Parts: sequence; structure tokens; C-alpha cells
Amino acid sequence: VDVLLLDKTGTITVGNRQATRFHPLGDIALSELRYLAALSSLSDATPEGKSIVALAEKEGARFDREAVLNGGATFVEFTAQTRMSGVN
Repeated sequence: VDVLLLDKTGTITVGNRQATRFHPLGDIALSELRYLAALSSLSDATPEGKSIVALAEKEGARFDREAVLNGGATFVEFTAQTRMSGVN
């Protein structure tokens, strides 16, 4: 098996799902992926969202939420209806 994709709904997972590694593809730098993944997860209060932010911070990502908001960005909170979070 080269690739195994798992969902995060609990169907085949148990417990607190946590991000463990960032895998950049193409020309994106690991530092940029780490920063953007964390930024897009700041308004995600799920264990997955929190673990993405925690992993990024552990690996050195730094961001200022207020500076992002002052720059015109808006955060999209995770909801069960949309099943997504992010930043515009």
C-alpha cells in the first residue's frame, strides 16, 4: 500500500485525532504550508483544528491573529453544516 486515506469522522478512527506532520506538495515551502494551515484552522475548535495550530506552533509557525484581521481577513468558523473552516 503506497497511500491510505482516512476520514476524520470516527468511522475508522478512535479518540482524539491529531495532526502529526505537514506534507508540502509542488513548489510550496514547508514553512508556508505550516503557516497557512494554522491560519486557516484558527477558528476551528475541533480537535483536528486545534491540533493543526498546535503542531504548526510547535514547529515554529508564528502568526498574529489581530494583524491578520486588521489586514482585512475574515475567519470562517468550523460548523457541522459547512464542515469547513478557513480564512478569507
